[in-house]
Amino acid sequence: MSAMHAQGLQLAIFADPDLELWGIAAIDQQAGLAAGGLHAGMLDPTPVDVAIDGDTWSLHGSGCELLVTPTPTGSATPAATPIEHCQVLGTLALDGATRKLRGTGIRTAVGLAQDGGSMRLFGSWFPAGQELGVLALRRPGASSGEGDEISVTARGEEQPLVLDPRLSTTYNSAGEPVRVGIELWLGESEDDEAGLRGRRVAGRAGGASVSIGALRAYAFECVTRGEPGTGVYVLADPLG
Repeated sequence: MSAMHAQGLQLAIFADPDLELWGIAAIDQQAGLAAGGLHAGMLDPTPVDVAIDGDTWSLHGSGCELLVTPTPTGSATPAATPIEHCQVLGTLALDGATRKLRGTGIRTAVGLAQDGGSMRLFGSWFPAGQELGVLALRRPGASSGEGDEISVTARGEEQPLVLDPRLSTTYNSAGEPVRVGIELWLGESEDDEAGLRGRRVAGRAGGASVSIGALRAYAFECVTRGEPGTGVYVLADPLG
């Protein structure tokens, strides 16, 4: 996806079920990386150097050597979307030890509006192979929930189209997301209502979080169709 090396905020969120960790890499004026367990509390981001070669990001920093590369999309919202699946491979220093990371992720590139607006990015991953990424952009001045531009990409589904996606979030008194709900329909065609299949994902905050610049990211515990998984929720409010 050429947008993945366009000017603006670039993000990759990821999880590694084997290591029971989550992470985020953010590239803007500077680049930062954070990773840890779902219940690790507040994380400290690490500065990293970034080299971008085509669709491949190379991240280098203290205790960090990672490659972020795109992977094929299975299902997506009909319009072209600035969101894609990716793989995060390499080594990462965690808890005093260097570990081999083999994570799956979601990445995006977002142009930052100078007069406000907001972004929500959510990714969830499940052991059976389902992966879901949701990007919700709100225009400057728009009221809550109205007119959000929502893009979705999914893997592990049989149907190629994602239709009528909805993202709902419950916040605590500090403005932190504590629960998330995703509802969408999958199908072969926008006109085949009888053949649509629903997918729902529910999540709750795991306790780990990090701030990188204007971004706030949170680890989530998720479930879909009775299967537990890992999620990452990122907020940028306002943009610019």
